[in-house]
Amino acid sequence: MSESKTLSKLVATTPHFGKVEYLSALEIRDDGVDPAEARFCTVTFDAIPMQLLPFLRRATSQEILDASDTALSFLLMEAEIPMSDFRQAEKNGGWCTLTVSDDPDAMASGEFYKATALEFSPEGQEFTPTILYVRVNSSQPAPKDLKVLKRITECRHHPSAVFDNLGTQPKDDLFIVVYDVGQANMCAILGDGCEPKAFFDFGWPITTKRWSSPNCLGFDPLAGDDPANPSPVLLSHLDWDHWGFAYLSGRPTRDVRGFWKTHVTYRPGALDRPWVMRRPSESMKLGISHAHLLFQLQNQILHDGSRALKFWPSARAQIQWGACVLFACTPAHSTQDAKYLRNNLALGLLVENPQSHYYQRVLLCGDADYTSIASRYKQSLCGIVAPHHGGRITPNSIPAPSAYTHVHPRMVFSTHEGCYSQIPSADTIHEASMLEWWISRTDERLKCMCGHAERRNRWFSLSTVSTPGSCQSCSCWCYP
Repeated sequence: MSESKTLSKLVATTPHFGKVEYLSALEIRDDGVDPAEARFCTVTFDAIPMQLLPFLRRATSQEILDASDTALSFLLMEAEIPMSDFRQAEKNGGWCTLTVSDDPDAMASGEFYKATALEFSPEGQEFTPTILYVRVNSSQPAPKDLKVLKRITECRHHPSAVFDNLGTQPKDDLFIVVYDVGQANMCAILGDGCEPKAFFDFGWPITTKRWSSPNCLGFDPLAGDDPANPSPVLLSHLDWDHWGFAYLSGRPTRDVRGFWKTHVTYRPGALDRPWVMRRPSESMKLGISHAHLLFQLQNQILHDGSRALKFWPSARAQIQWGACVLFACTPAHSTQDAKYLRNNLALGLLVENPQSHYYQRVLLCGDADYTSIASRYKQSLCGIVAPHHGGRITPNSIPAPSAYTHVHPRMVFSTHEGCYSQIPSADTIHEASMLEWWISRTDERLKCMCGHAERRNRWFSLSTVSTPGSCQSCSCWCYP
């Protein structure tokens, strides 16, 4: 009997794996938690089994690429842990070592906390939660292990791109749709027939916020895409709620090597296109699930023979691509805060059509604060897709709308009420209203045209007509 079959049989007959060591990034799930007052906080763990690290330390980049699905196995979990454990991880640079058990008896020691392994599916069906037990260890992660994670997430072996192969440049009559994807962000630049020309972010709520996603059975943002010339994904930054729609499903599974992992399946067609993004840095403290995406994109060969992953050239400030100006954001504040750096060492997008009878300049911010966006992209705006889902921003930083516009200036929040205590932010709403921005929200849902659920996509017309001339699918046309 082969070794793999022997291991599979052993796993099938072993009731518990016992205690397994992981190295994990962790992130608090609500910005509104006051660390000075809260005793507990809910965190997401993005963990890699420690037994994989020796191979990653000695392997070449090509060897990791050749075995990326198994070499970069990861486990996503959420748990409520003492705030003291979270503070200790912060002192360790945002990393911690974990002991994970699938044996309920582990709780008897008083050192373990109940954790829920994340799982998600395209239909949103509910599964019986997989409960694990986690202990945040006091020991610091080994520098050699953090060094290998830095090497993997920064992908220095993969060159920055020359942007001459993004496909047909979007121009003339265009429409921007801000899809209702719950507490996440996905925008698309559409042509007159609702065919996608480009995506700005490709998000979906895959953590415990997934309840916020609409249950529209007809949602397919890739409908109408040209298979010979797929529309690129222009990714603001690496965060699940900005790229999670690339996943078709994810479930916790028992690996034959003796640990739990999150087995993910990528959505058909999602990776078969250019993905443009800033190169991650060590300071962003990205977990291994993001590296898994990066290596999958490197392994995806496009029609022109290039790889799907397109890192932004570090020396470039902007790239003009038809009616779109894709630009690099620059943090206004010097900080080591990983979440701030992820949000603000990002890409933003300006879409323009001076001939439009409606919106002529629309700014898409991702999660970047206005102070991280150069002033030239904030002038004479008719529309904004607000930073961070309408969350907190630097006070008095919202740009004033254009004084010369054919329509009432509009700001869209891609959000869902109740997911976070400070999103949307009352201060942001007040400041925008004082500047006479008209606020539209994706969570103000109406009955979907497919008849199955409610959703509320939001639209900007950069055209001579207010709506596209034709629409073939519910995914495009569920209430502007």
